[in-house]
Amino acid sequence: MRRILALAFFAACAIVLSACATFGNNKPAACASCGTVMSIAASSATHANAGGSGVVLGGIVGGVANAQPAQPAKPAPPAGYDIRVRMDDGREVVVHQAETAGLRPNAPARVINGRVVAATTVTAKP
Repeated sequence: MRRILALAFFAACAIVLSACATFGNNKPAACASCGTVMSIAASSATHANAGGSGVVLGGIVGGVANAQPAQPAKPAPPAGYDIRVRMDDGREVVVHQAETAGLRPNAPARVINGRVVAATTVTAKP
């Protein structure tokens, strides 16, 4: 009788402890929108504009017309940023957006609704 009780006790302990065991890979589930910022590059409004020859020529013509010396135009501020992100699944995406809001190269990020956000600023929905 003692043997049966001892055997039952050990069997019960084995079953309870097996529920605590983990099997296989303990990695979290893959995040389809997660990645790492690879680079951030300022981009102009017109990617096709190869040079400022039109601005220089316009300044010369305007200077001659007004009998004033031509002054070089100030460069336009960047119209946005091209942010290159390597996704956790190996894909690489480039997103164009107006601001970088806390993003930096080699930082974790998420691509949500066509925008790149720092992974630390993403909050879970209840």
